Amino acid sequence: MSKQFDKELGTMMRTIRKEKRISIDHVAESLNVSVPAVHYWETGQRQINASALKDYCAVLGIKVQYLFDRMDGETE
Repeated sequence: MSKQFDKELGTMMRTIRKEKRISIDHVAESLNVSVPAVHYWETGQRQINASALKDYCAVLGIKVQYLFDRMDGETE
């Protein structure tokens, strides 16, 4: 994946998390990772692996496909 993709993915992850009013602290605690780790994913500074992405989406109550659909500009 490219850095640009990582940044776009992270931006959408953060957008959806904020829309659902879920704190970064809650996500980090639920995934048993640090708050900085979640921040790095959401800013595209670090690449999230597929397993962590699936777990992240589960915390938000969404499917991974929904995240990618939102990135492509598709809506529900």
